[in-house]
Amino acid sequence: MESIFYFIAGSAFGYWLGMRAAGHPVNWKKALLAFLIAAVVAFGITYLRGTSGGGPVVPSALKPGATEFGSLRVTVLALGQPVEGVEVDVGTMTSSGPTGAMTVATTGADGVALFEQVPVGTFDIFWNLNVFPKGYQQPSGFPVTIVKNQTTAKTVTLTPVR
Repeated sequence: MESIFYFIAGSAFGYWLGMRAAGHPVNWKKALLAFLIAAVVAFGITYLRGTSGGGPVVPSALKPGATEFGSLRVTVLALGQPVEGVEVDVGTMTSSGPTGAMTVATTGADGVALFEQVPVGTFDIFWNLNVFPKGYQQPSGFPVTIVKNQTTAKTVTLTPVR
């Protein structure tokens, strides 16, 4: 979507630059140059965001090229009640932190974070410290195995801080 924005912005910039530089409707050489620069920038930004951890991805992008998928349902409880607003992260965790692509869902009023179209395989469930609910200990991350055409269910019980 950002590529389209940069494409349109580059086209508008090229048209404006061509008009301004020539003093008449369009200097096509300058307009073309501005357009090409904007196109290169747009595709460069899109490429870099897609390859350098530009943020969470849709679950199906955890394993590019995957053809088999399942679902993951994570329920977060505290004192037997659902906890709303907990960010649940799924990806690969190493001793130095998350690595590679990750996907995110937030628990609803029912305490459930649902991930659909997750590639078959083993991933890690972990938590974002910056938005973890106050008053609870952050549980350790743990692995989860996604099975083709099945919903894997996990329940996490939060422990109040004493």
